[in-house]
Amino acid sequence: MAFAAYRNGRRIGEHRLTFEQAGADLTVRIRAEMAVAIGPVTLYRYLHEVEERWRAGRFESLASRTNSGGKRERVSASRTASGVVIRVGEARTVAAQDTIPLTHWNTEVQRAPLFNPQTGKLLRLAVRPRSLEPVALADGRTVTARRVSFTGDAQIDNWYDEAGVWTALRGRLDDGSTMEYRRL
Repeated sequence: MAFAAYRNGRRIGEHRLTFEQAGADLTVRIRAEMAVAIGPVTLYRYLHEVEERWRAGRFESLASRTNSGGKRERVSASRTASGVVIRVGEARTVAAQDTIPLTHWNTEVQRAPLFNPQTGKLLRLAVRPRSLEPVALADGRTVTARRVSFTGDAQIDNWYDEAGVWTALRGRLDDGSTMEYRRL
């Protein structure tokens, strides 16, 4: 699964996901790579890599590393008997058993408690499913997909096609700019 990434309407990179199924085990690898430039001068680079592990549809663990404009972050999370343990550096948070990462591809993000896989922060979000509507893909085609709005600690709209496959994203970044993902 791959997306073209746009900031304020200008293409700046890609977000790719690979899925490996082995019996009841699913491994999802995510790589988002973006750069903002003015002419030949790169002003900002972003690299985010995640590996998620699921067993029989249940979140088991996550390891992520991010370089956001030179700021490096690492997050790990794993399900334990006491809940989902999220580690960022020396800090440790224990979240509810049903907590999962907000990695968009999984429609369960509409129902479960969520954490940010880049920062490890538990998210307070209101989720509002909306009606089916047309959404543009990277190649200019349009498909019909259901928009799901997340508000609170993040301002994100995800679109899922009729089969529940993640199709697009639009969100507001901290600097006020708009980020869009369009499926390739």
